[in-house]
Amino acid sequence: MRTKTINVGDILAVPIPTELAAGFSAGKPVDVSLDHDALVVRPVGSKARAGWDEAFRQVEAAEADRDAQELQAFRETPGTWDAKDWQW
Repeated sequence: MRTKTINVGDILAVPIPTELAAGFSAGKPVDVSLDHDALVVRPVGSKARAGWDEAFRQVEAAEADRDAQELQAFRETPGTWDAKDWQW
């Protein structure tokens, strides 16, 4: 598929036809590199657990406390799984 480069201000742009841009979203970060004589554009992958810190900060303290109380009985329940069933 052929296209032409265009100037947008001080930037050289390459319009990407819709059929080729299926895996990309406008405004999302991409990695652009040269591979021999080819221009390669790849979506930037997100890091594992990206955004979790912010999500945890948005949980209300009362909700977090309630969850901790509900899980307390589970954490304190004796079990043999750790000692008997688990193997490294």
